Amino acid sequence: MLQLTILAAFAAYFSDMLAKHTSKGKGERAAQGLYNGDIPFGYRSTGPKSPPEFDPDEYPGLRMLGELRMKGVEAEKIADTLNEASYRTGSKRFGERLFTGDTVTAMLRNEFYAEYEPGSGYGTVKYKDQRFRGLHLSAFTYDEWQKIRAITKSMSRASTRTEHVKRVYEFAGYIACIHCGFTSTL
Repeated sequence: MLQLTILAAFAAYFSDMLAKHTSKGKGERAAQGLYNGDIPFGYRSTGPKSPPEFDPDEYPGLRMLGELRMKGVEAEKIADTLNEASYRTGSKRFGERLFTGDTVTAMLRNEFYAEYEPGSGYGTVKYKDQRFRGLHLSAFTYDEWQKIRAITKSMSRASTRTEHVKRVYEFAGYIACIHCGFTSTL
């Protein structure tokens, strides 16, 4: 028992240290202006230690996405337009897929595409709620991004659900099923 406890403690310590060092490495990479994770739509990789560049095949679709949103077009319609133009999202894990409204909405929240500060020309890298000046070129100017975010925010639907009413049941927790053991909420 003692040896198992000691081994478990070492395993937990090793796991914590690995997580800490990984986080530290990702933070350092972001501070250098390099992106962590899969390269976003509209860009392509130029190597592990260099910034991504515009993908000539996908970049027009990315610009189309932003311009449609600046005109106030809804995410589902933007997705349909991108799909009709034969653009596809892609990742290492899932491969090429059709655009959906959720995909478009997620892309419109990704500050990677936004100019870090007005006139810089470079995009933004975020890590743990910190913004860094990226080494990649931005897809949208600072003003365009502010307009995209303002329109997206105005188009978001607030929750229509009213306050949740908690019901009180007289025998909740007292009666249990003899087959599965779950307690009744009656």
